[in-house]
Amino acid sequence: MLIGNKLFLCTPHNNVIAVDATTGKELWKTEINAKQKKWMRCRGLAYFDATAPLQQPTLPDSSPVAAVSLACGCPV
Repeated sequence: MLIGNKLFLCTPHNNVIAVDATTGKELWKTEINAKQKKWMRCRGLAYFDATAPLQQPTLPDSSPVAAVSLACGCPV
């Protein structure tokens, strides 16, 4: 996902990596390290300006939604 000059990627364990789109240099990495008993995969990233808390999935064995700052990858 490209926002401004930052390219955001996710790994199979839902870790998020921000890369400078011009240089390819890694800017930050947030390790979520989702753990499930099933096959792991990243189903994509989403971007929105949240003004309310995120609702978390309630199904058994579901991974929580992790909100991170675009600037630093810090948990929000």
